[in-house]
Amino acid sequence: MRRCIVFLLFPLLCSCQLWAVRVGVVLPFKDKSALGQTAVEFYRGLLLAVDSVKRGGLSVEIYTVDSGVTDASLLAALNAGRLPDNMDVVFGPGVSSQTEVLAAYCKQRGTRLVMPFATPYGQLGENPVVTQVTPPLETLYPDVVQLVMENLADDKFVMLKCDDGTPEDAAFQSALAQRIEGYGLPYGTLNLNADEVAAQMAFSGNGDNVIVPDSHSEASLSALLSLLKQFRAKYPDYSFSILGYPSWLGLASKYQNDLFAFDTYVFSPFYYNPVNPRVMGFGRVYNESFGSPLPLEVPSPVMLGFDVGYYFLNGVNPMPLQQDFLFQQVGDQGGQANAFVQLVHFSTGKVVTNIR
Repeated sequence: MRRCIVFLLFPLLCSCQLWAVRVGVVLPFKDKSALGQTAVEFYRGLLLAVDSVKRGGLSVEIYTVDSGVTDASLLAALNAGRLPDNMDVVFGPGVSSQTEVLAAYCKQRGTRLVMPFATPYGQLGENPVVTQVTPPLETLYPDVVQLVMENLADDKFVMLKCDDGTPEDAAFQSALAQRIEGYGLPYGTLNLNADEVAAQMAFSGNGDNVIVPDSHSEASLSALLSLLKQFRAKYPDYSFSILGYPSWLGLASKYQNDLFAFDTYVFSPFYYNPVNPRVMGFGRVYNESFGSPLPLEVPSPVMLGFDVGYYFLNGVNPMPLQQDFLFQQVGDQGGQANAFVQLVHFSTGKVVTNIR
């Protein structure tokens, strides 16, 4: 059973507040690669969240630390005293290899460490000050499989074998296949380069076929769509859905019509609709604040910064832009990991819905 943990870090939000919340942001701001750009965009979103909670009466002091990209550069910055010892919360790091150093630093001082990015941390079960906002995707597979079976168990699954999948992709497909077998249900298998005869044997003419590739790559998605278009042109009575990966959301604008046509489900811990009025309003505020359009990346580091900042400074974020939260404690004495996941459904009616 899931247990939702709500963080009320600063519950005394009132006009008589006499103290300021001390917030540290430890990211590779000066790095010339995409890491640096992501750090800046996350920080801008966080600043907009801080502005929002300040208008609610909370006083906030922000301390930024350029972490560099190595353990040595992070240690040098921390040892230089660029963060006061009595921080309330620290956001970071932006580089996976720095996780152990920053987590140990915060544990020693009893400071809440919020890790916004997908940075693995093997000691989460032993460090109660750490919160993973974006845990490694494979840790969410049991919840994804449960969500899939709750919504699609009546359909026939077809496991598609591709040539360019990762071990993590294969692990998801395998976990789903094992659950289907546990339900005593049949499923088909098909190679991506299979001929028409093999496809006919794998697909069912009665009911919906849910195609599950073992690859998140654009190449495999494109090839799958081509296969289904050719098959449907010859056998229009067959019904299909596709179950895919979070990275496909970054391809949605390119393949949108096909995703709708084949009733696609994408499992993901994040999602934003660029034409949602709240997202569009946020884009206007971003443009006014920073003099440039909101970068529409998927996922958006700016929206991640806002959602995470608003949640941890306000204690709740009832209407997140992109990232929702369902924190679970890891072990009896450990930190927390975000277990939120959803199915983003591109229906044949050309409507996008979130199934949670």
